[in-house]
Amino acid sequence: MAREESDGCSSCTRRAVVNRLRAVGYDAAPCVSKWKPTQSMPGGFHEYIDVLVNPTPEGHESRLLIELDFQSEFQMSKACQNYHDLINLLPEIFVGKPKHLNRIVHILCDAGKRTLKEKGIHIGPWRKRKFVQKKWSSPHKRLSADQDPGILLSSGEAGMPDQAFGLCCDLQR
Repeated sequence: MAREESDGCSSCTRRAVVNRLRAVGYDAAPCVSKWKPTQSMPGGFHEYIDVLVNPTPEGHESRLLIELDFQSEFQMSKACQNYHDLINLLPEIFVGKPKHLNRIVHILCDAGKRTLKEKGIHIGPWRKRKFVQKKWSSPHKRLSADQDPGILLSSGEAGMPDQAFGLCCDLQR
């Protein structure tokens, strides 16, 4: 679907999905979260799709997150077979509320921790639950539909400093 339009670039694929969702009336936007490093955890950033749905009479909206390559967020080459089986139960694309995503992350990170301990392998900080949850629960910025996540983000918005997050392969615009 969107991959033909994006030539394999993950940011481009997200933008194509956002454009299709907007075309059918959803309030969808690319979203970038960013967090600073601590002594126990490296800093980082993550791109996903944010959709606002069902405004209440008070004006509150529910948030849905879309992660297009959900299974790969949890892949480990040296995991035990039980862990691989658990990962294979995940959908390739996650669409759901942040609280549901946090529950899934909790279960998978605990399972990953157990499998690495079983094999006597050190658990890298990027495999720990707090790090993985930061991808979707850190301060984030909803970008406009035509704004590329690879551009410079303005400082002060969602606590993000001026910094380029990555490059997008769509140079034909």
